[in-house]
Amino acid sequence: MARDRSGDADRTQRRRIDVDKAFRDARSEEARGEVAAVLPADAIPVLAVPRAEIPWPQLDELSTKLLLRIDGATSCVDLVDASDASPDRAAQALASLAQRGLVRLVLRLDPAGSGPEGGSRE
Repeated sequence: MARDRSGDADRTQRRRIDVDKAFRDARSEEARGEVAAVLPADAIPVLAVPRAEIPWPQLDELSTKLLLRIDGATSCVDLVDASDASPDRAAQALASLAQRGLVRLVLRLDPAGSGPEGGSRE
């Protein structure tokens, strides 16, 4: 008599989701540590120059991807976490973009996290 395996797919799917969540949470912690070493983790990167004036051909692939993801609402740690590169490499690339004057970091002073407010860090 064959065993009913109709529930096996459900258990496998749940396990995959749990593994994915654990990996994502671990990567976020790693990204937070790497960003904090070179940038204010909760700072919001914003473009310091219009997109048309960015020297796209002079940028490497990682810098280009990071610049394309900057929306004025996503924190440094979230940008680094979403990157395909290692957290330390992505954090260094983001810091380099800020040093080159292409990105300005806006510190989030509002404890409620309702948006980027306050001064900037250059």
